[in-house]
Amino acid sequence: MNDSPRSGIAFLGAMNLDTVVVGPPGEEVFAHFTESNYSPYTEQILSDGAADELAQSLADRAMDQLGGSAFNVIRCLLPFGRILPLSFVGCAGRAGAKWPHIDFLENSSVDTSLCRRSEMPPARSISFAHDGDRSLFTSVGASAEIADHISDHYDEIVRFLTRHNAVHVTSILDEASTGAIGRVLASAVNVRKDLVVSVDPGAYWASNSHAAAKYVISQATMLH
Repeated sequence: MNDSPRSGIAFLGAMNLDTVVVGPPGEEVFAHFTESNYSPYTEQILSDGAADELAQSLADRAMDQLGGSAFNVIRCLLPFGRILPLSFVGCAGRAGAKWPHIDFLENSSVDTSLCRRSEMPPARSISFAHDGDRSLFTSVGASAEIADHISDHYDEIVRFLTRHNAVHVTSILDEASTGAIGRVLASAVNVRKDLVVSVDPGAYWASNSHAAAKYVISQATMLH
């Protein structure tokens, strides 16, 4: 990998398959409320299998699209790609024979040199309107491998992040991976004191602030 100086923004977060329910949630969604100790306006974790089963049951009244908070932000910034270099660090899940998130990013000239192609499925995020606000069911999927990915390429990722002007971090449901993100951020900031760390804690980190999430949030120079 080329370590020549560059500017731009590096993104670190999940790459999800988003299932957006159109209209009322229906019995399929409500059936998971008790299982997940549901409360409104929050993000609840489902197992990978339960999330895929629920998404399949909603196929006739839901829309699927590539997503994840960091992925969605980088997609919005693509029109500025000629003047604003964009990079992504994370683990992309496999869907069939492909890794659609990496395919999309590479076709959009985003640097994916530190993205892992996982054999696990992408995280699944199922969103629906309930009690007047959006609520989410989300699985961990390939994001569970982020801790190992960072451990395997720690020094390389630190160098990579410090080549950027800013790093934008979004919530990861896996606590071990969140801890690894906190450590690699701290190392990058220690090397480059003026590195801007932008953090979007999302519903899950905001309402489930375990020590690892608090450590990531504490390093933010911009908190959304």
